[in-house]
Amino acid sequence: MNTLKHTIVAGVILLGSLTAYAQPEGGPVNRKKQIEARKVAFITTELNLSPEEAQIFWPVYNQAQAERKALREKHKAMRDIKVKEGEPKKTLDTMTDKELEEKMEYMMVHEQAELDLKIKYLNKYKEVLPIRKVAKLYQAEMKFKKKLMSDIRGSGDQRRQMPERKRTRTRF
Repeated sequence: MNTLKHTIVAGVILLGSLTAYAQPEGGPVNRKKQIEARKVAFITTELNLSPEEAQIFWPVYNQAQAERKALREKHKAMRDIKVKEGEPKKTLDTMTDKELEEKMEYMMVHEQAELDLKIKYLNKYKEVLPIRKVAKLYQAEMKFKKKLMSDIRGSGDQRRQMPERKRTRTRF
């Protein structure tokens, strides 16, 4: 009887450990949710949002993020020129002038759509937050991305090996 109990306990422990190795950190969906939760906490802290501000700010912010995501997905789907099966992927050297012109025009349309979206939400943010907090929002987003990338890369020697990128444009 004791042997059966020990076998069952050992089996449960073994099964649990195998499950833990099979899905490290809860899988990509859980990891994405964890990152989003960290981002919300980070931005809330950096902006020092009051409960009232947070209540009106986060729905606007979430709407902006959803529209940005939809725009990126649309761009990703349209970005690559469709290639017939069996043909190599087209490059700048293998595209016709007409294909290149269409691709460049699409890029400009996409960049303009991104800019229009940024302007639209800058105005919406100014309706719900003081301008100083709006400026801090853009700064907080950049700080969070830097921190997240640093966490992903790790610390110590790995960070020292990667050269620091120079910023080419000024942001808040």
